[in-house]
Amino acid sequence: MTNELLISASGIVKRFGALTAVDNVSLDVYSGEIYGVAGLNGAGKSTLLEIPAGVMRPDGGAVLYRGQPVNVGRQFPGGPGRGGGHGGHNIKINAGRSLRIGYVPQETALFPDLSVYDNLKFWALANRTPSGPNRREPDTSLRERIRETARATGLEDKIRQSVRFLSGGMKQRVNIAAALVSGPDILIMDEPTAGLDVKNRRDIINLISALARSAAGGLAVICTSHQSGELEMISNRLLLLDRGRAVYDGPPAGVFDGKYASYGNIDDILYSLSGGS
Repeated sequence: MTNELLISASGIVKRFGALTAVDNVSLDVYSGEIYGVAGLNGAGKSTLLEIPAGVMRPDGGAVLYRGQPVNVGRQFPGGPGRGGGHGGHNIKINAGRSLRIGYVPQETALFPDLSVYDNLKFWALANRTPSGPNRREPDTSLRERIRETARATGLEDKIRQSVRFLSGGMKQRVNIAAALVSGPDILIMDEPTAGLDVKNRRDIINLISALARSAAGGLAVICTSHQSGELEMISNRLLLLDRGRAVYDGPPAGVFDGKYASYGNIDDILYSLSGGS
């Protein structure tokens, strides 16, 4: 099966006053792949991903979804968390179709006093559109979709528990499930393992890998992390950012060819780029 080009971003620039946070970065993301974005804190990872996610508008460059320009710059539907929460249903491409995207922000975009089920139901309903595939979905189908998402993310036995009483690792699973429940083409995840212990970080990385495999080639995952070793384990392709600029884009193993051949790992490369020795 030939993987489909879902997102193509070319020459993306984003400035905040005198600071250029993203400086002429391009990326292509295909269905069925995990595309990792690695860099030190402040490298521009989150800003770069918020542009195809629709949280902010670039100052330069273009974003295409399935070959059509994307009109970005809107807010996510109401709810807690960075950028308003999960979703993507109301990003419109010029052809009038919606960009099916799930966005997992760094901060959990959840309602702590609601159950896992009710959090997923909220985001499933919030992401319906008048012309979308789920606009007239029967209640029984909605319930099954929520339960299937819970099963896929390891939350089946937590579905009636209040989010407030879940562990950090389980809350992050709910955060991911809320982005998945509407059946996106693309799952964008900003530092999904931040603040977790070693076990929970590994569990989330394994979950991301399993989700990409189980989607039968249909789901693309874009994931940022400052833990570059995690991305090296699961990514099909890896983008390295240094102060807003792309210094490598290709297979993880290929980063050690050419000018980076003398380095033992990706963290050493990033540390060197930042001025370390």
